[in-house]
Amino acid sequence: MNKAAALLLCLLVLLSGAPAPCADAKPACQAPGERAPSFEFKDQYGKDAALEDFKGLPLALVYGDRESGERSTALGKSLNARYNTGPDGKALQRLRIVPVAHLGAVPEPLRGAALKIILELSKKKNLPPLLLDWDALLEKQYGYTPKTTNVYIVDAEGRLAACAALVKKQDYDTLFRKLDALVPPPKK
Repeated sequence: MNKAAALLLCLLVLLSGAPAPCADAKPACQAPGERAPSFEFKDQYGKDAALEDFKGLPLALVYGDRESGERSTALGKSLNARYNTGPDGKALQRLRIVPVAHLGAVPEPLRGAALKIILELSKKKNLPPLLLDWDALLEKQYGYTPKTTNVYIVDAEGRLAACAALVKKQDYDTLFRKLDALVPPPKK
């Protein structure tokens, strides 16, 4: 996740100031190895994106609410540095990192205005796509712990590999171990 995407994620999660509708849910990968629950969102530019669009490489969905914006941004940068930057500093594409904004708490009457602000900022700063989850679908399908970064890992074939709510250092360590096993090593 680049700096512009991180900025946009922070803005979006700040817009969703009310408690999430399913705030008591927890990350739950009841069936790792099974087909990941499908989703379809629009990004801030109006382009559709679905789980099926990301097959071919492992996928990290970095899902954040307003309280987790800074941690989500830092995680995106760490993932990108670890998996998508070669030892020589050149860009690699070994893991798709997709930021998703948890916007389920934004009231329906305010969504148009919020989207307009997001789109104006995106165009002005030439920001990359950020998926907008207005209905808290990922929360309902994958599980969710509020006020922290949630990550859902899907393998290259579309199977759910792991879910994590990153609260403690050991949660991050576990996430990186799982990704290290899943993400192919850089080609030499």
